[in-house]
Amino acid sequence: MNSVRLHAVARAAYGIALVGCTSQAVRVFHAPPADKWTTAVTRALGVRHISQAAVTLVVPTRKVVLAGAFVDVLHGASDVLVAAAKPRWRRAAATDAVVAFSSAGTAMLQRTPVLQRTTAH
Repeated sequence: MNSVRLHAVARAAYGIALVGCTSQAVRVFHAPPADKWTTAVTRALGVRHISQAAVTLVVPTRKVVLAGAFVDVLHGASDVLVAAAKPRWRRAAATDAVVAFSSAGTAMLQRTPVLQRTTAH
């Protein structure tokens, strides 16, 4: 398994954990208790990770990987803003920012496979 696929599988597993074990994920990130809003946001982020992983697994091109890294950078930047503006969420947002920026950095360093076009004979 190449690094692009491995990273996508890890991202999918993380997303599945956020969707399937939301309360536990919120506790791991040191967030306040999971209310309806926190649960919805955590699950939405999980769905984003699953979707991004699926697209990367289906089309593992450099363009797709870099687009995903861009989304991760935006995600991390939004976490930084939340951490600065909402002291109650600072630890959770900062932890999530580290995950997002690490994921972006990992994606940018990956070598993507060359997809060969097939032609009909």
